[in-house]
Amino acid sequence: MFCFRVFGLYVFKTIKKEEDVESDGPRLNDKITAETVRLVSEEGHCIVTLKEAFRRAKELKHDLVEVQRDAKPPVCKIVAYAHDKYKKDQVGKERAKAKRAEVTIRPEVKEIHFTPMIDAKDLQFKAKQASTLMEM
Repeated sequence: MFCFRVFGLYVFKTIKKEEDVESDGPRLNDKITAETVRLVSEEGHCIVTLKEAFRRAKELKHDLVEVQRDAKPPVCKIVAYAHDKYKKDQVGKERAKAKRAEVTIRPEVKEIHFTPMIDAKDLQFKAKQASTLMEM
């Protein structure tokens, strides 16, 4: 923790640990620091050492991803992380696109203007136009 004096006020600033700075996503492969992990797979879940989890992930040619780091021991899963991230991004883009389309759909308002000095032929044309607009 650092203390600065700025214009007569004391400002306290804490320095984040390296662990806190990289918390923007799940930890992968070498970033996992625990000795033992709970490995979740299709067969079920079991507690194994980190080396054993890495070995299993390499056999399947996938990544070891830390799903829940607060648990004791941390929960990890073997997945193709790049593929899963791509799929999630695509779903997010589709949702955003659908939301934008939803917002832009507005009922169309059609207007027909009549002036006091309208000719009979123009009045017939506009009446015909109005009837076609009402049928839509």
